[in-house]
Amino acid sequence: MRPAKMRCRQTGNYYHGRTCNVSDSGALIEIKHPSLMVAGQSVQLGVAWTNRNMLLGNDQVIDATIVRSLGMAGQQRVAVLFDQRQQLAMTA
Repeated sequence: MRPAKMRCRQTGNYYHGRTCNVSDSGALIEIKHPSLMVAGQSVQLGVAWTNRNMLLGNDQVIDATIVRSLGMAGQQRVAVLFDQRQQLAMTA
C-alpha cells in the first residue's frame, strides 16, 4: 500500500488515501470520504511510489476514469481505469 491522492476533475476536490492494488491499466484506491465517487467521473491520480515522493508534480499524475465505488463505514474503495496504460516503476 502506497499513499495516494485523487483529484476529481468535475469538482476540483482532492481525496487522500492508499493504494490497495495497482496494475498497468488501473488501480483500486481506498479513500476516507463518505460521499461515493460515481462511475464515469474523470480523475487524476497521484501515487507516492517512493518514500521521497510526498509532494507530486503535475507530470506525476495519471489521468483515469472511475469504474466502480464501494462505500463502507465512512470510507470507500474506488476502482479506476487509467486513460492510457502505464509503465509503473514501483520502488521503495
